[in-house]
Amino acid sequence: LRLAVSYVVATCKKDLVGLAIGSYGPIRATSLTARDKELTKQKEPKPKSGKERTLAVYGQVWDNSPHANLRGLRNFHVARDVLGARDFEPRVHSDVVCGAIAESLDRMVRGDESPEMRAGEGIVFFANVSSGVGATFARGGVPWIGTMHSESGFSAVQPLAGDGFAWRRFREAGADPLYLEQLLSVEAILERTGVRPIAGIPLHDQFPALLKESQRVDKKAWETEIPEYLAQLVYLATVMVSPRRVVLYGPVMDAGGDALLGAVRKAFRGWLGKRRPVFYDELDRPETYICKPVSTAPMLRGALLLAALPEQALRVPEPIWQPEAG
Repeated sequence: LRLAVSYVVATCKKDLVGLAIGSYGPIRATSLTARDKELTKQKEPKPKSGKERTLAVYGQVWDNSPHANLRGLRNFHVARDVLGARDFEPRVHSDVVCGAIAESLDRMVRGDESPEMRAGEGIVFFANVSSGVGATFARGGVPWIGTMHSESGFSAVQPLAGDGFAWRRFREAGADPLYLEQLLSVEAILERTGVRPIAGIPLHDQFPALLKESQRVDKKAWETEIPEYLAQLVYLATVMVSPRRVVLYGPVMDAGGDALLGAVRKAFRGWLGKRRPVFYDELDRPETYICKPVSTAPMLRGALLLAALPEQALRVPEPIWQPEAG
């Protein structure tokens, strides 16, 4: 990370006016309030051990992140140290938040999108299905502002009847829930289909070949189970957020192509059923409601947009009205 930021600084020189990092997660804090606490060097009272801990952890990767080589990485501090004395602070958010920003903003300026989307009404739910499952939403190019970033991959899932792999995972979970990520991540798909990576080669570099082989080994999984669990994620987004578009991205979607996307749309219609719990026009057009990104490299592009957003767009807005005290 230090080398990457140093390269950006050296390349841009005085022209650099902002910097953002779209990080793997989970990230312990993404709120600018947490960043402000870092800048004031606020400390917790000394515990019995006598050691002092920094109160805020803005941009720091969780110590138990599944990405073992990134655990504890202090994105904000590393970037700030390299930037030195500049009149802006680096921003840190999850990679899927960056993808949602890009998809929301890019769809606003496309002539073939709906008038509501172009007017900034449209909310985009963006999901990345890779070594994990991450998803969140943005509206008008602005991400949802929360203390944390969303972890949609940890939504509970309903196993399909007859899906032995899912029910085995369910039994292994015991008293804990069965999560979407346990059935949809690349690693889960490879375990399901019995495809093993080649030792000594980074796993991410093998994703395309491994997923292609898994399709050959277990065609049924790609036609039935994987679309079903993706449809459950889309259904959750629909009833919770009611977005204008659901965008599915990542190596799993790349491997499945149009066939997987079509199967997800079909499975999603099954979740709506005859007596729909929700109804609006988009649901009658699944070919546009559930779709691929319009952006090239949306998460990278979104990080650039994150750096360019005005700071007030990344803060919780003031209430439009407050009752008087007393």
